[in-house]
Amino acid sequence: MPVAAPAGQDGIQRLPDAWQAHASVDSIYFARGAATIDETAAGIIQRHASKLRGAPGLSVTIVAHTDDLGSVSLELARGQKRLDAVRGRLEESGISVDRIRSLNHGSEGNSTQECTDEDCRRFRRRVDFLFHR
Repeated sequence: MPVAAPAGQDGIQRLPDAWQAHASVDSIYFARGAATIDETAAGIIQRHASKLRGAPGLSVTIVAHTDDLGSVSLELARGQKRLDAVRGRLEESGISVDRIRSLNHGSEGNSTQECTDEDCRRFRRRVDFLFHR
């Protein structure tokens, strides 16, 4: 069961340590500094929303990751904007807010491996989906 986030991170929940989100074709990827849902992202969100509508007992946790080009606070803010954009699209698709949890890793969730090129940074600028009952 998720626990409340530290002060100042309202609406963000921490998942149990055993849960992990991984980048995949089901993740949403963002341009640097952006939180825009493009056509590809909209299709992925619609597919996830359809899955949720088809399984009323299922919930989702959306997990934001960012690159490390900005300060920790800036990257947390970017992650939150991306979470808000994805959450908004899920809600517009008829998914109840009580079935959507969010977790914002910012750049803190990145591995210790150095990321020096745009492909690596793009990979880190994403929102993942964890489905659970």
